[in-house]
Amino acid sequence: MLEYRLGTGHYQVAISLNNLAMFYKAQKRYEEAELLYKRSLQILEKQLSHNHSFVVFVQENLKKLHRQHVPPKN
Repeated sequence: MLEYRLGTGHYQVAISLNNLAMFYKAQKRYEEAELLYKRSLQILEKQLSHNHSFVVFVQENLKKLHRQHVPPKN
């Protein structure tokens, strides 16, 4: 609904995607969380500077997910 109203590239959509990714991570739905973190980052990096706090926050969430739960791909 938010994505429909604001558009797919809006930073508030990215923040919502990050929040949903955090929820999925808590539910151990790691692959889905990873996809949402990446999608969120793509939006934020287009809208904001690379050192913006939102961008850094999502980057850190994705790094934590990779360190803790996602096995390296060969």
